[in-house]
Amino acid sequence: MTFIVVDDEAAAIDRIAQLVLPFQHWILRATFTEPANALAYLAKHHVDFVLLDMEMPLIDGRAFMLQMPLEVKVILYTAHDEYATDGFDYDVVDFLKKPVSLERFNKAMTKMARALKFDAREGPQPTGDYYYFMLRGPIKHMRTKINLDELVYIESKENETYFYLVGEMEPDGLAEGIGEIPWDSPKKPLGRVSSERLRELMDILKGTSFMRIHRSIILNTHYFGTYEHHTVKLRELRTVLPVGKRANYPNFFDWMDRHYLPGA
Repeated sequence: MTFIVVDDEAAAIDRIAQLVLPFQHWILRATFTEPANALAYLAKHHVDFVLLDMEMPLIDGRAFMLQMPLEVKVILYTAHDEYATDGFDYDVVDFLKKPVSLERFNKAMTKMARALKFDAREGPQPTGDYYYFMLRGPIKHMRTKINLDELVYIESKENETYFYLVGEMEPDGLAEGIGEIPWDSPKKPLGRVSSERLRELMDILKGTSFMRIHRSIILNTHYFGTYEHHTVKLRELRTVLPVGKRANYPNFFDWMDRHYLPGA
């Protein structure tokens, strides 16, 4: 589970960082003493939930929840009992009172895990205007919106970054007699050009379904089909992508092995 902490008290943030440290499946992405900076972060980065203080200057907890992405869940973290009722009003997952013990914090995190899994069982949820890129150019003042669920992979090529969308790629078996399309075959680049570099993009995409699989490629694993001989065949598409060595991309190989069943 990935989350951020928003609290104007540095000591309260330090306490949470200490509680999280021994647990590898609790990933604290960032901490903020300025709520405005946290909102700016959420506009570009995906997290599962926010651990949120209520009493903060300028932007308090109520105002923060009204401005944050609807998909992100909340655990309130405050020293004042009267804010527990606000939790019900804003449909937060849990309410923690400062200072919180490890046992109580663990209960809240377990409750959050159940809430996130419940949403997954419900199927696709309305995502509003959260999971997307807004790309500039190539014409001055031009903007193009790219939804993450439509983005198959990102490729760095010739000092540019290309976004390949499912609607612009040829489906498997589209033309009879035409086989798979190798990644390095001569072709006009599909997708849209961005000035972002892959390392910067991976910082934005942490916690999503996107993984670096090659020095030049970030893959949306929702489109993963099969892996064989250091290549990935995309699901329902004719494109084949290269994959680097396990030592260089351990997260991707760990992801493939996570639900491994022995074959023949």
